[in-house]
Amino acid sequence: EIRSAITYSKDEFQELFGTMTMSARRIPGEIYEDPVCPQYSRFFFPKAAVNENDQWAFVVNDVDDYVQAVMSEMCEQEDTPCRYLDGVLPFEHSSRCRQKYAYKRLLALHPNQKKTYTDAFRFPSCCVCYVKKPSLSARKHEIPVEDMYPISPTDVRRQKERTNMK
Repeated sequence: EIRSAITYSKDEFQELFGTMTMSARRIPGEIYEDPVCPQYSRFFFPKAAVNENDQWAFVVNDVDDYVQAVMSEMCEQEDTPCRYLDGVLPFEHSSRCRQKYAYKRLLALHPNQKKTYTDAFRFPSCCVCYVKKPSLSARKHEIPVEDMYPISPTDVRRQKERTNMK
């Protein structure tokens, strides 16, 4: 009876089926925070995906009966420096925005047995800022601060001599 009611008024309520929306409304009194790694959100309905064994599988996503939505958060600019950190990090430290992934269980079609089963599939989940520290070997050869900023031609010559001796 419900199925026939949906079919009868399918055109009238078309915008309610098969799509999901996210609210961008702010909560009153909420403090605005700006992410150091900008990202965007997206809902999608995968027809195929890579499982945790690195194998492709068909995901059951029938428009009429079985709908499995996945929400992903993706980096706007992956592998770029994190915002607001330029000039703030200690010497020889750097930052990068990186995409992180999470697994979601979905109903899929088994490739050999032609039956359905559940499997975990990898999807983008968030964008994270990582700070890279200098390696230990780089730290052993640190240049003293006074050698980084020579103040006279003699200091420049001494710095070159010390560098050539090492």
